Amino acid sequence: GDDFRKSPDSLTAAVGKGISTIVIAADTLSSAVRGSGTADIADIYKAACTNSMIMVDIIRVLIKLDLKVRVYLVTAGVDPDSGMTGIPAASLQGVFMTMTAEQPSLAGGVLETDLSEQSMERVCSIVGGEGIPFGAVRDGVYLARRLVHVPSRNDVPPVLPNATYLITGGGGALGMHTAGWLAAKGAGCIVLASRSGVGAEHEEEMEAIRSRGCRVEVFRCDISNRQDASKLMEYIAGNLPALKGVFHAAGVLDDATLPEMTDSKFDRVMNPKVRGALYLHELTRNSALDWFVLYSSASSLLGSGGQANYCAANMALNALAEYRAGIGLPAVSLCWGPWAGSGMAGTDPKRGARLAAGGILELDQRDALAALEKAAGAGIPVVGVMAMDWKLFLAARPVNPGEYLSLFAGKTADKETSSAMENNEFNRILDSCADDRRDRLVEVLCVMAAKTLGLADALRIMPHQPLMEQGFDSLMAVEIRNRLVREFGVDLPASFLFSYPTIDKIADWYDEYASKKSGGTGKTTSDLMDDINSLLR
Repeated sequence: GDDFRKSPDSLTAAVGKGISTIVIAADTLSSAVRGSGTADIADIYKAACTNSMIMVDIIRVLIKLDLKVRVYLVTAGVDPDSGMTGIPAASLQGVFMTMTAEQPSLAGGVLETDLSEQSMERVCSIVGGEGIPFGAVRDGVYLARRLVHVPSRNDVPPVLPNATYLITGGGGALGMHTAGWLAAKGAGCIVLASRSGVGAEHEEEMEAIRSRGCRVEVFRCDISNRQDASKLMEYIAGNLPALKGVFHAAGVLDDATLPEMTDSKFDRVMNPKVRGALYLHELTRNSALDWFVLYSSASSLLGSGGQANYCAANMALNALAEYRAGIGLPAVSLCWGPWAGSGMAGTDPKRGARLAAGGILELDQRDALAALEKAAGAGIPVVGVMAMDWKLFLAARPVNPGEYLSLFAGKTADKETSSAMENNEFNRILDSCADDRRDRLVEVLCVMAAKTLGLADALRIMPHQPLMEQGFDSLMAVEIRNRLVREFGVDLPASFLFSYPTIDKIADWYDEYASKKSGGTGKTTSDLMDDINSLLR
């Protein structure tokens, strides 16, 4: 891994010799575990960040050179008997989920394995085959991972009047909503832990919580700092009722596409979420907790372009919850969708509109809090809490791994028919020899650009002006390129929008492509695309 970061040319040379499959095999922390029997938090955190960024670097090279390969990730799974070694592996899976959203043509598959000989033989037989496997291999048997509905159970932990409940990220909107919910349930004492405290904008909420007879303490600290976290726990133990619940809602965003992701951006997002969660686990492991709730994100279940660091961090939280559940400790990782008007996504109207256009809808606050209680009583360590339009979501994603979302995809035939009808619409434009073909292309492309920007009116898109000057960023460039590939059915290089920066230029490209396609050049579509792509390099 480190050798690759110093000299990535070896990858370029290998692909240049005709290699079409890359397997990233990660047995993270094995040496640390073998050496001492355990891995400390520093080891776990370093492995999660370093290995994830090595994978980002590999993908970056593939994107830069527009190399046609499929990337597979093979990791050791979460094993309660070997400590928390599954956490760095889970972070790698988060990077893969982002790659699937950003660069779907690279997606090969993800396989967790028990590392037994028969399992590794099975892995070798799967890699390079049909489809995008997404699951585990145990004792030589492939087990597909699937997203399913939460079963109905009612084992909700109690909220007690003589107990303390800690909320990290307590100064944020989700932290305050959680505090209000706990107070309404009868919590006796709530500690809001935050680096910056609680702002004046939440004063009304604070008064409402206190009016219920609930004691509220605000503790300024950095939960990702071991000394701060220890002082927080010492304060609670020495001054407040017994700690019965932990709600870890701390987190930040620092988005970037895979080619633009950096070590510092990765660490900035991973630090409060992952290191903070690990310290909370360590410091409360011997406490008689009823609640240990990690605020993860739907991005860890669905992938999210431009958020490799965020997906990796939330996948790590999911793995920690699975580990705790495996050793008999309370834990649930809630993979939240965006909250309406709250949280890191809900406060940006354009971002909310873009997510909704892709089928990810906003959660009503009351519905979200009701789901929190239901999820906590389900007895499952990782639960998604999302409002989804699955038809829109699946239509917006060029690829979806394995059978992962099969429950929500509806009838395969219906999906294929819908997709075929949509593609036929765009193909009719390309196949048309009418004089208005280019004008129709401009119209369709303006609608597409407006949806990507979260705009309702396509007339706000100026065809002659570079999209980057109209509010597009690098992630949006990736999104519209993927949408062009999906809807027009023509492969495009990753740098397409930078080579053709305006709607007019994109329309000219497609118009010329359509003319050549129907002009009897004697070349196949594949040959023509190879010629065009060579000119773009």
